[in-house]
Order: sequence, then structure tokens, then C-alpha cells
Amino acid sequence: MKKILFLLPLLTIISCSPERVHIDDTQENKEAQMLFYQGKPFTGIAYDVYSNGQLQFEETYKDGELNGLYQEWYENGQLASQGTFKDNELNGLFQEWDKNGQLLEEQFYDN
Repeated sequence: MKKILFLLPLLTIISCSPERVHIDDTQENKEAQMLFYQGKPFTGIAYDVYSNGQLQFEETYKDGELNGLYQEWYENGQLASQGTFKDNELNGLFQEWDKNGQLLEEQFYDN
């Protein structure tokens, strides 16, 4: 019984997590500025990786539009930039770093 009680919250968390797909598996409609997956506006996280397997970027979508956290990394694994999007536009704090982790720029966007 204890095992079932432990697994139930875990399954709930997993089932509620956003879908994660490789950017090559999506289709972009540039005119509409929307991302589609399997013919429907995509909701979840799209990502890409470098040839060495290191994560290159992750971007969050809701109903085909950038909505949520965006992060990009250098090939060495250092965070390059991060910000938040709302309705396809930067919204809130946006930061950029160099390859050594030194903060280069901070900007605040309010759409």
C-alpha cells in the first residue's frame, strides 16, 4: 500500500509535465509566427542539441506561440542567455552571458 501511495503523486507529476520535442520534429509557420507539432499548435518545450550532445536551447510554447522560459547554452555547457516570452514577445528580465559565465547584458522587457 505504501508503494502505491508513493507512486500516485509521481505519476501525477509526470503526466502533468509539458511535452518535450526536438525542434526538427516540429513545423514552423513563419507568417503566423506559430510552431506546430503533428499538425496542431504546439504546447510544451522544443529543444535542440549540439553535435556533442550538449543542450543548445529550450523554448516553451503554448498554443503554438512562445510563452514561458527560453534558455540557450554555449557548446561548452555555459548558459548563454535566458528570458521569458509572453505571446511571442520577450517579457520580463532577459540576460546574456559570455562563454566564461560573465554577465554581458540585462534588459527588462514589458510588452
